[in-house]
Amino acid sequence: MSGRKKSQDEARRAQERADAEAQQRAAAQQQSDQAQQQAQQAQQQAQVEADRRRQIEEQQQAAAQQAQQAQQQAADAQQQAQQAQQQADQAQQQAQAEAQQRTAAEQQNQQMAQQADEARRQAQEANQRAQSAESQQSELRQKLLAQLNQILATRDSARGLIVSMPDVLFDTGSANLKPTARERLAKVAGVLIAYPDMHIEVNGYTDSTGSFCAVLFDAARRLRFFNFNSWIWRSESRRFK
Repeated sequence: MSGRKKSQDEARRAQERADAEAQQRAAAQQQSDQAQQQAQQAQQQAQVEADRRRQIEEQQQAAAQQAQQAQQQAADAQQQAQQAQQQADQAQQQAQAEAQQRTAAEQQNQQMAQQADEARRQAQEANQRAQSAESQQSELRQKLLAQLNQILATRDSARGLIVSMPDVLFDTGSANLKPTARERLAKVAGVLIAYPDMHIEVNGYTDSTGSFCAVLFDAARRLRFFNFNSWIWRSESRRFK
């Protein structure tokens, strides 16, 4: 009995030792797991701390950059303010110059308006004088036409008043006017003498009797007759056919 009991006690103690060892192993495993978790947590915390330090460094760098940018912006703002002041001064000077130019332009416009009024007045006067002169010329033209028509057949044309003498004025081979022609020409001269500024153009025909030289000689004599006896008939062109 004692030996059996002894065996049971040893078995019990062995079981207790096994249980104790199992508990120890479980505790060691638990401690190992806890240590592993702590290591992981420490690693995570270190990573977080490194990330935080990196963020802080990045923030410090960003702050430094912002400070530099702010300083640069302040310098740019100061330069812009100086430029704005210069532009304002230039704008003021330009405004003063423009004001002076406007004043000068207004004065010039007033002078031009006065000159335009004077020019219009002179133009109106000149137009009135031209109309009056044209009216007087037309009246004189009609008066002269009526006067000449009482002596010889006269018609109005673009060239002027044309007085026709269809009769033969000279005997053949002679430069002396016939009495009837002389009388009519004297009457025409009596009318024209009242118009000293009148332009007269004489056109006539010579006869074809005799030789060519004789015809030219007769025409020359008749031309000299008109030049001598008809002093009022000023002509730039005398055409004898």
